[in-house]
Amino acid sequence: MLNTEVIIVGGGVAGISCARALQERGRDFLLLEGSDSLGGRVKSDRVNNFILDRGFQVFNSSYSKTLALLGELTPQFNSFYSGALIKTDTGLHALCDPLREPRYALKTLISPIGTVLDKLRMLLLRIDSLSAKPFSSESILEELVSRGFSRSIIEQFFRPFLGGIFLESELTTSSQAFKNVFSGFSQGLAQLPNGGMGEISRRLALPLPNELVLLGRKVVKLSAGQVTLGDGEIISGKQIVLALDVDSLKTLLPSLALPKSRTVYCFYFESNPIPEIRRILALNGSGRGFINNVAMLSSVSSSYAPIGTELLSVSVLSSSSVPELPSAAEIRKEVSEWFPGSEPRFIASYIIQGALPDQIDQATILLTNLKLPAGVLLCGDIIGMTKYHSASIESAVRSGLDLGGAL
Repeated sequence: MLNTEVIIVGGGVAGISCARALQERGRDFLLLEGSDSLGGRVKSDRVNNFILDRGFQVFNSSYSKTLALLGELTPQFNSFYSGALIKTDTGLHALCDPLREPRYALKTLISPIGTVLDKLRMLLLRIDSLSAKPFSSESILEELVSRGFSRSIIEQFFRPFLGGIFLESELTTSSQAFKNVFSGFSQGLAQLPNGGMGEISRRLALPLPNELVLLGRKVVKLSAGQVTLGDGEIISGKQIVLALDVDSLKTLLPSLALPKSRTVYCFYFESNPIPEIRRILALNGSGRGFINNVAMLSSVSSSYAPIGTELLSVSVLSSSSVPELPSAAEIRKEVSEWFPGSEPRFIASYIIQGALPDQIDQATILLTNLKLPAGVLLCGDIIGMTKYHSASIESAVRSGLDLGGAL
């Protein structure tokens, strides 16, 4: 039977960061990952020379803890434009940060998305998101209404934009999570690394000794001071760190009162060039159809596709009206209607279950009162929600570093 001081269960960015902090302090640990590679949800696949992330994700240039941990291993990042193109019945309309994207300033000013007052309120929202004062409302929708935003800008911009971030279009997510995310976008840029999002996880893990990282070792049972693996092997440790998504935590500790998780569907298409959406996110402002957002990844980072080809990432939110994965033909038809002449060719689709926990105020309150078994500690999304007000790559890394530094 293997023995160690600290057992880390879960090899996503939180588990990797916890291991890095323990390594820095010379502590004895083992990192256990159930799959055949590290990264958790921050992974990328290679299919026919295309890089396909496990769902549409971006890195924010304001993620200071993650960048510091990457250090000299930081990959080259490439930025999206600051803003979005909104798809409506009358075409694509720009809504961008005029300070960062002066090329879109006039288009943003005359855009039919929202009113002039809405655009002024957006500036105030940006300023307030950077202050220490918390937002006053419980949910995103209540916060937007209290600030006087018009129904049109809520429906056409905020609902698809924030829906793509929090994976829910009802805007019931905590306003504090909204403040945290909006602050991040106000300070930093949405980016993609060369080599795909999985490159972040891979590089974070490079300094870890291979003998302390055990892949394909799924933990199926947890008891005082030990874990049991799928093959029956038992590993003992003085402390056990669970760096897992909510669904995996529920499986190991079914008695815990944990929030629901969100699922998202992601489709990848090769397409003809689409000049209108190069390096800018396209949002569904019509409220109809399956698609929530479309991103041309290869226009941001050419590493995502072979030279001369374009890679589209299309996100569809799981909901009561879309309870299962739509067909590729249905999504292809919508993409073709959005962008005539694109001629999208299907590559692959993903169902990302447990992509994010439900970040509502009630869930955050619930999580502060969790009763864990003796010697068991958490890092990852759950701690990100309670301590840093959102579940993100940065909060996962911070939670792992903080815990590893304290053990």
